[in-house]
Amino acid sequence: MSGLREFVGSPVKILTSDGRLFVGNLEGYDQNTNVVLTMSTERAFSSKASTQEKSIGGVVIRGDDVICVGSYDGEIEKSTDYTKIFAEELKDTKNPLK
Repeated sequence: MSGLREFVGSPVKILTSDGRLFVGNLEGYDQNTNVVLTMSTERAFSSKASTQEKSIGGVVIRGDDVICVGSYDGEIEKSTDYTKIFAEELKDTKNPLK
């Protein structure tokens, strides 16, 4: 968790367990990795259709859904055409109880 401290106040990318990618400013987080983003965009990837993108403003993402948090590079974002990126759904990330 202490690794997130350096990202507070900065733009980040967050990948969730259902395969969505959120891009926005990290405003805060807690001990459960619940994160708060502002000025955010959600990208939903599919293997059958081009990437869907929508501006959602502020969002709270539950820590259980966070797979990874990474830095954001504006130059790379400008040069990436997400409409040409297709992706398979992520496998289930939860371990079932037996």
